Amino acid sequence: MHRYIAIFLILITGAVLTGQDTITVMHYNLLNYGNTTTYCTQSNNNINDKAAAMSIISTFIRPDILTVNEFGANSFAPGHFLNNVLNVHGVNYYQPAVLTNVSSSDLANFLFYDSRKFVLHSQHAIATNIRDINIYRIYHNDPNLSLHQDTAILYVVCTHLKAGNSVADRAERASMAKLIIDSSAIWNGYPAILTGDLNLYTSAEQAWKELTEPTDTTGERFYDPIEMPGAWQDNPSFAAIHTQSTRATSNGCAAGGGLDDRFDFILINKKIKNNPQFYSYIPGTYKAIGNDGNHLNLSINSGTNTSAPPLIIQALYDASDHLPVVMKLLLEPSTQRVCESSHDDDTYRSSYVNGEFHLEFNRPLVLSRVVVYDLSGRAVIDIFPGAQPCASFSFKPEIRLSKGLYIIRATDNYGRSFTGKEFVN
Repeated sequence: MHRYIAIFLILITGAVLTGQDTITVMHYNLLNYGNTTTYCTQSNNNINDKAAAMSIISTFIRPDILTVNEFGANSFAPGHFLNNVLNVHGVNYYQPAVLTNVSSSDLANFLFYDSRKFVLHSQHAIATNIRDINIYRIYHNDPNLSLHQDTAILYVVCTHLKAGNSVADRAERASMAKLIIDSSAIWNGYPAILTGDLNLYTSAEQAWKELTEPTDTTGERFYDPIEMPGAWQDNPSFAAIHTQSTRATSNGCAAGGGLDDRFDFILINKKIKNNPQFYSYIPGTYKAIGNDGNHLNLSINSGTNTSAPPLIIQALYDASDHLPVVMKLLLEPSTQRVCESSHDDDTYRSSYVNGEFHLEFNRPLVLSRVVVYDLSGRAVIDIFPGAQPCASFSFKPEIRLSKGLYIIRATDNYGRSFTGKEFVN
C-alpha cells in the first residue's frame, strides 16, 4: 500500500510542478517619460530616444512585472511605452494597467505585466499631496488553475515618495509611507511587494521606519530582501546598490553627480519572506542593473563596467538618471505542501478517519467552501459550511469514494485557501 501512496504522491506532485515558475520583477524611474517640463524637454529628454534605449533594456531583462515612476500623467505616455518599448520585435504579450491621477500630479506610477503569466484582477489608487500610491492585485495565469483551484494572488504596491532632503521633505515622505502601511488591510494575508523611488537617504528616516517598523502594529510591515540598512548616500559600503545617478554631469534634465544614492527599491512582505505561500524571494537575485559597485560618484559608462554588456550600459546611461532594480520570485503552488498550510498565524491539518474527513484549525474560522478533488481534478465533494466560525469541521462523503489520494481544499471568508491530501482506503 505504501508503494501505491508514493506513486500517487509523485503523480500529484508532477501535476503541481507544472505551475512552478520564476518571476522577474523590475522597477524603473523613467525620468519624465511623456512629460515635458521647463528643464526636461524634447531636446534633452526626447521620448523617442528614451523609448529606443528602454526597449534595449527591456529586451535584455524581460520583466514579468514592471512598475514605473515618472510617467506623464496623461493618456499618451502608457500607450507610447507599451508600443515602443515593450511590445516590439515580435513581442505582443505585455498588457498595461489603467492610469490613475487622483492626486492631480504631473507624474504617475504605472504597472505593465506579461499577460502570458499574469492577469490584472483589480487596482486601487490612494491620493496624497504629492502623487498617487497605486495598489494592483494580480494573479498567476496558471493553465492548471482548474485542476488545483489555488489562485496565486500577488499585490503590487507602487509609490514615488517626495523628493528632497529638507525637514519638510522628510516629513512628507513619512506621511506617504504611513498612508501605505495604514492601507495594508487591502493585502493583509496575501503576498505583496512594494516598489518605487522612495527618495530615501538613510534607513534612519522616519519613512523607512514607517514601512519596515510601523508603530501601529496592526499595519503589515515590509522587508528589504537584501537586508542592507544604513546611511546609503555617498557611502562606499553601499556602492553596489546605488541607483541614482547614471551620469556624473547633468544634461539639464537628468541629475548629475554619478552613482551615490539608493533611491529605488523593491520590498517584500512577510508572506514572501517569513511564510512563503506561492511566492518566495530567490536569494541573490536582487540587483541594480548596470551597477558593478565600482562607479561611486561616476557615470556608469565611465571606464570599464562589466555588470552588463556595453550596449546595455549605454542604454541605461541614455534612458534615465536612475537604474532599474530587479529581483526574482519563485512561484510554486501551495498544493505541494502536504497536510498542512500556513496563513500568518493560522494553521490547518486534515485527516481521514473512520470514513470521515476532519479539518482542524488553531482558531475559529468562517469556512465558505470545502471541496474534495480526485487526482483527475474532478470535484467529488463540494460543501458550503455556512457562516458560523469553527475551529474544526468534519464531514462524511455522501457518495462512496474509490480508494486513492484526494485533495481537500478549504476556503475561508477572506478567500484564503488551506490544502491537504488524504488517502482513502
